[in-house]
Amino acid sequence: KVGQYPSIADADSLKIKNYRKVLSKEQLEGFTKAVRLASAGVGAGAVVYLRRIFESLIDEAHKEASKDSVWLAANAGYKTARVADKVKALKSYLPLYLVEHSSMYSVLSSGVHDMSEQECLELFPVLKIGIELILKQKIQTQEEQNSIAELKKMLSRQASK
Repeated sequence: KVGQYPSIADADSLKIKNYRKVLSKEQLEGFTKAVRLASAGVGAGAVVYLRRIFESLIDEAHKEASKDSVWLAANAGYKTARVADKVKALKSYLPLYLVEHSSMYSVLSSGVHDMSEQECLELFPVLKIGIELILKQKIQTQEEQNSIAELKKMLSRQASK
């Protein structure tokens, strides 16, 4: 809507701040830029930023998996693999939604390379929801791990009494 206050981008930026727990500063800025670009009618640019976030999530999982020598030996061809194959190889290190919808990357890529500005704008809300689901799963996993660690500390203290 013309003249809407707060703007769609402003309203979404409050929601985006919830993802600070699982996004780096650069990723958070990229997500914010994606939302602002989409609200300004720049669909292709918005999709590019979502694609970068998707790629960075895969890169983070790869860094984690690389610490495991067994994983490294089993996935020697990782660097030359297609993104969908990388996602499959990293399934133990990625949120379930991303693994189940690894085709999302091809949609992001076609948005960057093949779609018109209008098509990207129409696609953006769907892709944004997909990225948000991935981020919500990461937050949930992180909170679960924190709870488990806290429980272990409490149990350890109780056992030592």
